[in-house]
Amino acid sequence: MFIPKNGDQDREDEILFVQKALIRRFMGDQQRLYQDFPSFMEHPELQSLLGKYRSLQDDVHATFLRAGFGNPTPEIALNTAPEEVTGALPSEIVLSEDLLADDGAPLIAETEDATLPTTSDATLVEQEQQPVANERVGFPSEMPDDSPSEFPEPEVQPEELPNPELPEEDPEVFPNPELPEEEPWEFPEPKLPEEEPEVPDPVEPVAPDLPDPTIPEEPDFETASPSDHAEPQGLGAADNPSESLDDNAMETEKKPNELPAIPVKLKLPNGKTGNEYHQKIDITPLQRQPDTLIEVIATGFEEIGLTFSSAEGLVIDGTPDEHGQFPVQILLRFAADGDRPAQDYRLLGEIDVLPDPRKLWKEIEPDASLPYPKSHLRSELLPMAGRTMIAASRRGRSHAHSGTFRDDEFELRVNEGQQWYIMAVADGAGSAPFSRRGSQIACERAVAVLENKLDDKLTADLEALAGAWSREQTDLLRGQIRSRIYEALSHAAYAGYKAITEEAEGLGEAPKAFHTTMLLTIVRQFDFGYFVGTWWVGDGAIGILHRSKYLKVMGAPDGGEFAGQTRFLTMPEVWADGATVMKRIEFDVVPDFTAVIAMTDGVSDPKFHTDHNMLQREHWDALWDDMSERVDFLQDNLQADEQLVEWLDFWAAGEHDDRTIAILF
Repeated sequence: MFIPKNGDQDREDEILFVQKALIRRFMGDQQRLYQDFPSFMEHPELQSLLGKYRSLQDDVHATFLRAGFGNPTPEIALNTAPEEVTGALPSEIVLSEDLLADDGAPLIAETEDATLPTTSDATLVEQEQQPVANERVGFPSEMPDDSPSEFPEPEVQPEELPNPELPEEDPEVFPNPELPEEEPWEFPEPKLPEEEPEVPDPVEPVAPDLPDPTIPEEPDFETASPSDHAEPQGLGAADNPSESLDDNAMETEKKPNELPAIPVKLKLPNGKTGNEYHQKIDITPLQRQPDTLIEVIATGFEEIGLTFSSAEGLVIDGTPDEHGQFPVQILLRFAADGDRPAQDYRLLGEIDVLPDPRKLWKEIEPDASLPYPKSHLRSELLPMAGRTMIAASRRGRSHAHSGTFRDDEFELRVNEGQQWYIMAVADGAGSAPFSRRGSQIACERAVAVLENKLDDKLTADLEALAGAWSREQTDLLRGQIRSRIYEALSHAAYAGYKAITEEAEGLGEAPKAFHTTMLLTIVRQFDFGYFVGTWWVGDGAIGILHRSKYLKVMGAPDGGEFAGQTRFLTMPEVWADGATVMKRIEFDVVPDFTAVIAMTDGVSDPKFHTDHNMLQREHWDALWDDMSERVDFLQDNLQADEQLVEWLDFWAAGEHDDRTIAILF
């Protein structure tokens, strides 16, 4: 299967990839869809491309309609019309009563025009497909070679500069796919004899690809009493082919009805592996008396993990354990009733069982010969008096499925001399071949520099300035505080950048091969409260949370023109001048907090979804509550980091990137 390679992939190949995926989607060909496009609509890269080429979806959709795809096909009489699938299955199938003649004989009628899947149908399919590797969509693939050689110093009271604007791509017109018109098929209309006919050979027209069940010529039947039907019985296997429903008619062996069975197409809603399936079939439109139903034979259900019972109506129950498209049949035999002759009806249907996406992900080990190997899981805990720092990082499902290493990294440190808490998290770009090493170098080098920079003098200066800020917040104090922490945070981040550049030069690679984001956080308690300083490049999030009372988001994620794009520590434009570097610094002074949290986008995206939600305290409260169900945030809990790495395995449809989070609580 062809998979685009993000920022390095030609636009034309992206378009062809999206077109082919959309064609499979609108054709409703789930089996080919699983095969050709694993994890369709869950793959973040495909979601990014669909956002990028949004007009292509409408073009493909319109082309399918013009080409006549989904034209109605003639069907015999009983056309089931289940409710729209919106995640919960309808409780009952209703057969169309208006497709019967006055004498109860079925007519050949055409169904209403079929339509393409509704939004809810499409969503259901999108959430259940196989996964593929998730790689970050790169920012600009070409970077200037002129990296800054010296660390830029800020001007006094620098003004914030706007983020650089990214160039917009010219929209393109995408060709519409051409599909052949589907040829309809139909059942022949059964003819009823005017006089008593001779017994003909059974003629059982069926839908294509639907095998008939084997029915014994002279089956044995047991006389059923009212108590026999007190509990439902499952039918559908060849070794239990029939169930007697009529006490008076079954005293002797019953022979099959002399008229051929009338085929009826039965539409059944989709199921999902591991989820309970319950469906009741209402056959009142057949206009046959229920007490004349003398035999029911059902086949095809047990192989799916379902049971069929006719003890109290016609009911399908169970939990499917296999995914795929499964044909099923139900033979209904009615005895003669007044002037209506005995008649058999053969209900022909298909149950499409969708796979549980959680069971489709693979765990593939990376190639052992690749450079810079890294563990799939990592966690750390640093207990201190009054506060505890923990961090955890987990390889994403998309990386595990494609057999690649974890690209995220973190680093924790405590400057014991000055009692500073230091945290760093980084997210290596999936499109950069050595980003796993880039994130590691950035975190290790930046934290080491911070530990030395936060010395006695800087601590004393910040104590005086932050103390004054806690009493009165002025622009002058804000500029002075930012200038002082610039010396620590920005110099540390720049040191990480230079260390990556040196590593790349040693391999003869460009720094972009090590692309990574980075979020730095420093925290110290003073008599007047806690001082928190941050430096942030790329996506992810940093926040100070006081549960139910206060939230301060320490900056804003860098975003590109399209979804999935961001900026990286290794981009020279980040280090253009002192003012550009300064605007990435933020600080706050708070009397208390529940937690200071830094995370990569593997956590922030599924938990916040939008930048707007990231600014709402309620969403951070929900995040904390969710973590607290799995992690005991207690000072004496020495397994908190292990619990945190297990929590990172949470399920979120379409969100399968590496996940890393660091918490001071």
